Amino acid sequence: IRGAFSHMILLSPEAEVLKVRIMPSIIRVRRRLTYEDADRMIVNDPELSILNMLRSKFRKRRVEAGALLLPFPDVNVYVDMGGKVHVSLGKSDTPARTIISEMMILANSETARYISDRMIPGLFRSQSEIKKRFVHGEDDDLFQNTLQRKHLPRSELLTEAKAHSGLGVQYYTTITSPIRRLLDLVMQHQLNNLVRRKDLCFTEDMCKDFTSVIARTLATANNVKQQRHRYWLLKYLEERKNNYMDALVIDSGPRRCNLLLTDILMDIDLPSTRMPLPEPGTIVQVRPVKVDALDNSVRFDW
Repeated sequence: IRGAFSHMILLSPEAEVLKVRIMPSIIRVRRRLTYEDADRMIVNDPELSILNMLRSKFRKRRVEAGALLLPFPDVNVYVDMGGKVHVSLGKSDTPARTIISEMMILANSETARYISDRMIPGLFRSQSEIKKRFVHGEDDDLFQNTLQRKHLPRSELLTEAKAHSGLGVQYYTTITSPIRRLLDLVMQHQLNNLVRRKDLCFTEDMCKDFTSVIARTLATANNVKQQRHRYWLLKYLEERKNNYMDALVIDSGPRRCNLLLTDILMDIDLPSTRMPLPEPGTIVQVRPVKVDALDNSVRFDW
């Protein structure tokens, strides 16, 4: 049995939101499924098949509103008992995973709308209009998705709700991970007092202070996460020094070429010494010639 916030949402046959009621609740967890379990059961299980149908309709509506899905494989790092580093890629957009992501986006966007419509101070995520589009609809091309990611406007954290173009929603916040994100915890406290008709926890000025604190800590946390991930990828490359690897050409300029190692999805740059220059979107062979994970350094050659 767990305490929760339940979003009671009435939908049209085409998954258009007609009515929303948010309330504190107590839920009983009856089944615990892994993503793999859910993917295997999704066709024959009545509850999961309904969620899968809704997931498809929610996603279709967001794409029609301009959302970019940009599926990108998960990079999984595993160190065996002998200390050898293994890297594998996992599919990130399976039906079970996208059911969770679509329901989270729905809950987050409707909470943002609920709070904004009542002119309550809060923390909202927004993203300005995407000016350069390489991806349309549900494109699942690694080259196009990587290129698009490099041309996305930066997401902003504001105290006033604005549209989030990348998600295709008019309002957005996050409330679904209060244990690991301060933003979600702040918004859950604000929402809790709002639905219980209590005095609000945070004023407009307090929310503005939160935006600067969260922005600073997020930048630091993301940097640590990226450096940790890069360290293990470099450890993986140390064992493959001078071995040729496949790389996807993302951009090819007169001075430098930007590439993506397809086995580990690591972004690298090489001098444009290879003639003729490789075309963006093609696969070439490169090799690591010098790697030092502790020194955070790596050099590749054609």
